Amino acid sequence: MRDVPNTEIADVPHQVEFSLTVVLTKAEAFDACDACAEAERALIRSGWLAEADRLAELFALIEGRLTQVGPGRHPRQCDSVSSASKSSDSEFTQ
Repeated sequence: MRDVPNTEIADVPHQVEFSLTVVLTKAEAFDACDACAEAERALIRSGWLAEADRLAELFALIEGRLTQVGPGRHPRQCDSVSSASKSSDSEFTQ
C-alpha cells in the first residue's frame, strides 16, 4: 500500500455503506471480464502470478454469473449469454 498524504485522507468519507447487491448490464459484465483478462495477462508477463490467479478467479466468478441459470429460467433462455460468453473466450485468451 502506498503512503497517502494527509490532504487526501481528509477528503475520504469516514463511513461508507455498501449495497447488498451489485447489478451490471451484460455489456458491463463483459467489459469487466475483458479488463480482468487483460490485466491477468499483464500480471503473468510481469511475474505476478498470485495476483494473476486472483484476477482469473474474479473473471471466472463474473463469467459464471453470466452463464448461470437462475430459478425459473429454462437453460434455453441463457443460450444467447452462454454462446456469447463462449465466443468471447477467444478474445480474452489471445
